Amino acid sequence: MHPEKLWNRNFAAYFAATGFSSFGSTLTSVALGYLIYEKTGSTTGFAISLAISAATALLSPKAGALVDKYALKPMLVMGDVIRGLLLLALVIATLMGHFHVALVYAVNLINGLTGLVYRPAVGKLIPRMVPRDQMMRANGLMGSMYDTAGILGFLLGGTLVAFAGSTTTIIVDAVTFLLMGLVFLLINTGDKEAAAAARQNPTAKAEGSWPVFQYMVSSGMIICPLLIFLSSVYIAPFRITLPEQFSSAMFGTFFAVYSVGTLLAGLATAYFNERLFRRDILVAGVLAAPVVLLAAALTAHPVAYFAIALLLGFLNVTSSTIAYTSIQTLIRDDIRGRVFGIMGLIERGGMPLAYLTLSGMITLVSTTTIYTVFAGALLIVSLGLVAYLVRKNLLAQSSLTAVAAD
Repeated sequence: MHPEKLWNRNFAAYFAATGFSSFGSTLTSVALGYLIYEKTGSTTGFAISLAISAATALLSPKAGALVDKYALKPMLVMGDVIRGLLLLALVIATLMGHFHVALVYAVNLINGLTGLVYRPAVGKLIPRMVPRDQMMRANGLMGSMYDTAGILGFLLGGTLVAFAGSTTTIIVDAVTFLLMGLVFLLINTGDKEAAAAARQNPTAKAEGSWPVFQYMVSSGMIICPLLIFLSSVYIAPFRITLPEQFSSAMFGTFFAVYSVGTLLAGLATAYFNERLFRRDILVAGVLAAPVVLLAAALTAHPVAYFAIALLLGFLNVTSSTIAYTSIQTLIRDDIRGRVFGIMGLIERGGMPLAYLTLSGMITLVSTTTIYTVFAGALLIVSLGLVAYLVRKNLLAQSSLTAVAAD
């Protein structure tokens, strides 16, 4: 499967449907919180349901192995249909007077499990749908679409719940999942071409995630998920300390401005494409983020914090998109699912630890000290990762060593 242009039929259909689905999912994240509060008088159940869904990330490597072993289309179609029907079942149970918070837990657990295949599956799907020299642009466009859908979803979610109700809002998301399943059914996911390539090179295929992890370490590709995690963790101190520093309105505005920064970065990567796919740009972004974080320790002015939010959002997406594109362009299709499964575990697994550490610090030291210590520690880590990146010359590699078989 060798598409000649970015906006081919498959990518255009996938892009549009994913936008609607992301918008619907954001609406549901708002609606579920309101629904649980309406029925129980507490938001604790919503927090627990989110934790249950997040815990499924521990199985990301297993999901990646499944994506490499089986065809993408059946998994993607079935996953979206299951998630859509689950949301409809929750709505029906609620309208019939059988709502229980345990239903939400079950829905989020199954949604989390079925959704596990999506990160590694999309990691394989995008390279099959767009030309190699358009990968950076495709990822930038996808990131911008996610950010736009998220911003619109949060802005409109509360209004839609107020006027149409939580259950109606959840139905919208269910319909978008079913629509997404239909799109996957109609587009070419490249399964036949991938199967033909595997038959021509049967010795290249490895079973299990451990040899792929070893390969990532030996080849230097392990740096990519570490860089993506690092670019995301800079925002953690603000989630913990801002409620004590400023009002809730300031908290919400800060993250809205941060989202604008991520949106601008996505548009920039889409526009500049491979001109941004450079090691020096990645190095500059990784090293600049701790400096921006350190600036937060030196000021308490709201306007300065908005500038910090905008910069962190832009730096986060620029660095992570370059690292993400590196995986897509330098990793073979037959192991790419397992690579993205391992990436998901590294990216999401470290965030709870960061939040727990910061939660413990906030009761012991000032917010200025937290920002300073956090920025200093991350600067040291960033320097180490950059030194490793330069030594391995990762982004300049034209090909990588084949993974060893089990």
